[in-house]
Amino acid sequence: MSNGSTTTFHEGPLIRRREAAAQGLKYYFTGKPCRRMHIAQRYTSGFQCVVCSSLIAERWHTDNPEQAILKSRRYRERNPQQRAASTKKWRDSHPEVVRATSKEWLDSNPDKRAAYAARQRVNAVLRQEKRIGRSKPESCEACGDREISTDKGSRIVFDHHHATGQARGWICHNCNIALGHANDSVGRLLLLVGYFGREAVPPEGIKPVVTSLRERHPITE
Repeated sequence: MSNGSTTTFHEGPLIRRREAAAQGLKYYFTGKPCRRMHIAQRYTSGFQCVVCSSLIAERWHTDNPEQAILKSRRYRERNPQQRAASTKKWRDSHPEVVRATSKEWLDSNPDKRAAYAARQRVNAVLRQEKRIGRSKPESCEACGDREISTDKGSRIVFDHHHATGQARGWICHNCNIALGHANDSVGRLLLLVGYFGREAVPPEGIKPVVTSLRERHPITE
């Protein structure tokens, strides 16, 4: 708010520069206007108010655009962690802007979007190979079907036990779906094998075989 020829930017508790320095604070505040009539915090490392400093920096960036870009780039290179933290803070505070900007960029750059997706798939396979300790095969490790590439990516997928998270290998899409519907249950799969071996009209005597499989491999949910 304004009061006569002064402009107030801060209304916090008063603290002298010496006290702020002793407490390790970045700013101090006297409540008195600076020479440009700003009532604002001042830097403990000097006497300049933060508003004056911001105006001077803004003017310098306007008058020296190339040097400003170079200076900003050097700062980011020297302070990657601070840059990452600052970027995350801003993105978390502006989720709608981030989503809109991302969608606009993706819609405007379909080729780059496809290239990025391809790199992500390659990197995913490299992480999988490192995790399991062997290269990705060209065929399903369960049924032997060879890999088929589609618009949605590889049809040979990385498989893991959903309960334990333990990696098992690579299987085709159909085998993966079958395991998923069977809830990773060996017993259920063996019962399915026994059922599949039946004829259209089950002959007598088939039930004991199924019962035997069920007893040896109980279904685990």
